[in-house]
Amino acid sequence: MQFLGRLLDTVSSVSTLFSNPYRVRDVPQSDYGGGGGKIILKQEGRVVLYKNTQCQSWDCLLLLPETPAMALRLFQVVSEEDAMEWFQQYGLKLKPFYETLPLKVEMVQTIVDCIRSHPDWSSAHIAVETGLRDCLKHNLVQSQINCQDATGQTPLHLACEKSDLASLKALLEESQARTDIKDHNGDTPMHCASKQDSPVFIQALCSQLCSGVNTLNNGGETPLHVACRQGRVESIKALLEGGAKCDVDGNAGYPIHTAVKYSQKGCVEEILRADPSQLQAEDSMHGGTPLHWSKTAEVKHTT
Repeated sequence: MQFLGRLLDTVSSVSTLFSNPYRVRDVPQSDYGGGGGKIILKQEGRVVLYKNTQCQSWDCLLLLPETPAMALRLFQVVSEEDAMEWFQQYGLKLKPFYETLPLKVEMVQTIVDCIRSHPDWSSAHIAVETGLRDCLKHNLVQSQINCQDATGQTPLHLACEKSDLASLKALLEESQARTDIKDHNGDTPMHCASKQDSPVFIQALCSQLCSGVNTLNNGGETPLHVACRQGRVESIKALLEGGAKCDVDGNAGYPIHTAVKYSQKGCVEEILRADPSQLQAEDSMHGGTPLHWSKTAEVKHTT
């Protein structure tokens, strides 16, 4: 009977390898204790990597002190190279989560899926993406608040892109995240916020005396240019209230030129309300006023 039981376990393990080797599963910790063909190769905190000679796999476990009889198997793979790569990632990035939160299978699955999808992200990025904001207070995460990923984006960029106001406020108010860091497109978090429908993200950034409000990105656009191109009238109001300037000349002229080019009547009206002199503003390349740039009769009537 014991032989039959071991055989069934082996068949189950092999079946797992061919289904989804990265599916997180509850496993008895006794399965990995004292013999049984499972040898500890590496350990990083509560993350342990085993060589499973029984089914020729590498198994990674997350030990949970609150449930000492059970552990979470994070993966069971047949490639040693894959095992070493993901053990290093998990061992490094899971610590703030298991030291802050009681973890269950579903939550851990979300975290490790995020790690595998974005291996260049820090634990701070992952905390924002997964909405596990309590982990932003962890000392390791605090040291990563301004870390940039492969595209140059910080966790604050990510919060703005996701329209995650709670994470944005936590990053600004509790972690003093920098607002002036540019990604590889030259965008600051304010550029990202200017694309959103709601002005609350801009207002939150401006409440911290945001230094990126008039910064030009690689495309020669300030956040005000971006909001004009996107037709975000409420965002334009928030930017102007937060200190955005109407007379910053970008690659496509002033913000009002961008608003006229994209036939954004409401944006033109807001800029003229803030600075009537923009009606005569000339772009540096061709000397064209907003009237020269206008395309539709509606916008021409505005200007």
